[in-house]
Amino acid sequence: YRLAAGFERAEETDNAGTNPHPGVAIYYHLAEEPAAGVEVSLALFAGDGNEPIWTWTRKPPPGTEDDEDDSEKKKKDDPNAPPDTKVLTADAGLNRHVWDLAYPGMERFDGLVMWADMPGGPLAVPGSYRARLTVGDQRQETEFEVWADPRSEADPADYQAQFDFIIEARDLLSRTHGEIKRIRTLRGQLEGLQKRLKQERGGSVDPSPLEVEITAVLETLDTIEKTLYQTQNQSRQDPLNYPIRLNNKLTALMRLVAIGDHAPTTQALAVKRELTAAIEAQLAQLQGVWSERVPALNQQIKDQGLDMLTTASPGL
Repeated sequence: YRLAAGFERAEETDNAGTNPHPGVAIYYHLAEEPAAGVEVSLALFAGDGNEPIWTWTRKPPPGTEDDEDDSEKKKKDDPNAPPDTKVLTADAGLNRHVWDLAYPGMERFDGLVMWADMPGGPLAVPGSYRARLTVGDQRQETEFEVWADPRSEADPADYQAQFDFIIEARDLLSRTHGEIKRIRTLRGQLEGLQKRLKQERGGSVDPSPLEVEITAVLETLDTIEKTLYQTQNQSRQDPLNYPIRLNNKLTALMRLVAIGDHAPTTQALAVKRELTAAIEAQLAQLQGVWSERVPALNQQIKDQGLDMLTTASPGL
């Protein structure tokens, strides 16, 4: 059952029972622990879909190895704490992996701090799903159903509308954060080149045309990044002092719509359209940097026999 309300486990008492962890528990038995080089994975699919929602292995997903805070680490020592949903066990005997019904969250970057953050993605829409276990060259599948809470007044269209809203916002935020990563990569290269050129010409000579253009591109990158993200945030309390930017506004909206089983309101849809348009405008401006200004910079750099810019940005 998909249940909207969470719960906290009561303190242990002599007469207390143990509730099952919320979500789908998938059990699998291994006659022996597979060798280190043997692939062990569990993939999850919606209906007849071919693209997995999740693929878990014996290693945590990239970027999640060091993202636990102290409270999360302490929970691992608690036998009643929710099971780890990032790493797949492959012990000899019976294993269990619990899917909490959440889809993957948005792409993140190092040092991301947001008020009203939403680390996970939308909850699964009630319906049919498949789980596929792979161990070496052996593979098995099983089907299961996610059921709606019978107490909920939501209909299938409500669940789907909520899911579509959140997944669209999540994907736009992933694009945004991916572009911020590229901005920071390029900025590091430009600042290094800028310092080198300044040292070579000495302080008494006016900046070269290449230096002037580097400064202009850096200013453009800074303006775009600061419009998309509050770059002054260093701790979880900093959003109290510095106004949130576009990515945080959309994240907060996404988090609100994720509450309960309801379709997004007319007002939520209107705010999402406004924020989406504002973010897309910044990303379009950034695309001009990748497709026009950086190639022009690289041509000037090449003409001077210097090392060219190398980033993962499109258009290079």
